[in-house]
Amino acid sequence: MLNFKNVTKQFENVTAVKDVSFELSTGKVLGIVGRNGSRKINNI
Repeated sequence: MLNFKNVTKQFENVTAVKDVSFELSTGKVLGIVGRNGSRKINNI
């Protein structure tokens, strides 16, 4: 199981993700969708 609680990611003065929480059970897959160039998944 993978848990993320209250995750925030900032690039200089831009907040890309703010206060995100989720739980991923074993054997499940999660996809995060956003605008092109929005740096999905990188540097978590």
